[in-house]
Amino acid sequence: MRVNAPVLEAVLATLKQLSGQIEAEPPRLDGILAIRGVIDLVEAEEREEDKRAAEVGVLAGFEAALKSLLTMRKHEGAALGKVLNGRLDEIAALANAGTLAAFTAVGLCLLVLRKREPGRVRRFRTPLAWLVGPVAIGGCIYLFFSLPAATQKWFLVWNAVGLVVYVLYSRRRAVLGRG
Repeated sequence: MRVNAPVLEAVLATLKQLSGQIEAEPPRLDGILAIRGVIDLVEAEEREEDKRAAEVGVLAGFEAALKSLLTMRKHEGAALGKVLNGRLDEIAALANAGTLAAFTAVGLCLLVLRKREPGRVRRFRTPLAWLVGPVAIGGCIYLFFSLPAATQKWFLVWNAVGLVVYVLYSRRRAVLGRG
């Protein structure tokens, strides 16, 4: 710190000039020194080797922090990968269950339509429909039961939830129920 002499002299001159015009107690030293610009903060000059040492220390700390962050992110990624892989396997199994149910429904509809509407115009004809339908249904059911038990359980739970939502939604909105 250093006292800015020109500013201090200007402040003292102003105080001297005002002393006869205003009835006030004389200012104290701490009040005069508190006026902006009377005291200047002067930073000590750093030596070049001190600057270099500080820069090296900051860079080393930054490098260590980055290495630590990289290591933590790798561990987090590995842990997250394990969780996601497990969940992706479950999601894939549920998707397989849904696909098998859809193909079972296609096989069943093939047989029902052949029975109910034998004369219907068909753009795509399945040869040996009475063989293909039951084999498709049986194959899909076999594959469904080869899925993990948890997948079968969740498939049935979600289908039950979907059925409840469907029934509640369609109860008042069904066209056939309006008569």
